[in-house]
Amino acid sequence: MTSAARTPSSSAASWLPTATLASNWRTVWIGLDAAEAVALITTGLLSVRGHRLHTLTATVAATLLVVDAWFDTMTAAPGADQVSAAAMALGAELPLAAVCAVLAARGHGRPAD
Repeated sequence: MTSAARTPSSSAASWLPTATLASNWRTVWIGLDAAEAVALITTGLLSVRGHRLHTLTATVAATLLVVDAWFDTMTAAPGADQVSAAAMALGAELPLAAVCAVLAARGHGRPAD
């Protein structure tokens, strides 16, 4: 471990590598997308049924969508990929995350069934 990693005043970004190669990149993204789908479907089903746990799954879905938007925009190649990632984040992922967050917040104040 380097001294920068042990120094409390140093930022984590100063000792992280500037680039890395992930051999299973597609698998990671498929897994994240699948987790988002499961969270969204579960939230919808629980919400329609009036189950109080929809707040938990809505929170999970919102978190996953924000993480997806962040990683998509931060890892996109300059140019068309970056524009596409920004469009997806602003047009789909972040608005859907906001809907999930509102759903979770509104359901949180309800009394238990």
